[in-house]
Amino acid sequence: MSRLLLPTILLTLLLLPTGAALAVETPETRFAAARSAFEAKDYAKAAAILEPLVAAAPDDDRYVYWLGKAWGRQAEQAGWFEAVRLAKRTRKALEKAVALNPENVEAVRDLAQYYEEAPGFLGGDEDKAARLRARLKSLESPPPP
Repeated sequence: MSRLLLPTILLTLLLLPTGAALAVETPETRFAAARSAFEAKDYAKAAAILEPLVAAAPDDDRYVYWLGKAWGRQAEQAGWFEAVRLAKRTRKALEKAVALNPENVEAVRDLAQYYEEAPGFLGGDEDKAARLRARLKSLESPPPP
């Protein structure tokens, strides 16, 4: 019986649709899919993938940061009212990502840029931007030997 088991398993795997045996969806595969959508400039799709990830893992600074990025890119392409709504969400997500991980260089850099470029009514703030730029210098400088 054991002589037939291995060929049966191999035949079964060959008959499965390509990748079906390995298609296991995890938060990390979803995160990779969101980043791929972002890189393909499909920011709405990236946000749609990231929103449930953030809901399930609200303390993961990577998910929160990338969701903020996706909303920010959507805001750049939206009409005025939608852009205002998305810009506020972007700021809040970037602020949360930095609060969760103050050493996330990308999040600190993007939040500083947001504070520099956004008008005051959307949370723009030159003083906050300057403080974050100073923090960036210390994060990006190599440690002493």
